[in-house]
This record gives sequence, C-alpha cells and structure tokens, in this order.
Amino acid sequence: AGQAGEINQALPMPIVLRAVTAAGRPVPSHRITFLVSTGGGSVTPVSMDTNSDGEVSIVWTLGPQVATQTITANSAGVGPVTVQAVGMDAAPLLRADLRATP
Repeated sequence: AGQAGEINQALPMPIVLRAVTAAGRPVPSHRITFLVSTGGGSVTPVSMDTNSDGEVSIVWTLGPQVATQTITANSAGVGPVTVQAVGMDAAPLLRADLRATP
C-alpha cells in the first residue's frame, strides 16, 4: 500500500484491492479474506465480497512493531496478494539544546 502509520492505530487511508479478469474487467461478488501476516494488528472486515467494481476496502490497524508489517489477501482461484505498511513510533523526537550561561 505504500503507507506508513502510527503503531497500534489504523492507517490513514483504507486498503483497497480490486479483483479483475485477465481482460481487466471487474469481478463482482468475489470473496476475499484478509490475514495479518507480520507485525500483529488487525483488519476490518476480515472477509468480504467485492462490490460491482470488483473492489474491497478494509481498515488496517497496525500492530505494536516499529517495522514493516504485512497482510495477505486470499481469494479462490487467485494466488495470495501481500500488502505492506510501515509501523512508526508515535513518540515525538526531542532535541535538547543546552547552553551554559556565564
């Protein structure tokens, strides 16, 4: 997905996948199931059918790992698709600028 987000929080944008035929036509009513592969976290919903445009949209809440996290989309008759996002720590970077005063 090319997204990055705060660990233990939902990504800023939903993950949208599209099922198409070999000719590029959308495949409606096709069941796609999602599984968190690495990093922990969750997806909502876990399984759903594609809409009339062949698309599904899920919310991915990242797990606690500050690292690349992955989910896998599975569908009958199609190999798995892996999606990655980067989990980032929410703690702000602090910079101390200490100076001695005479």
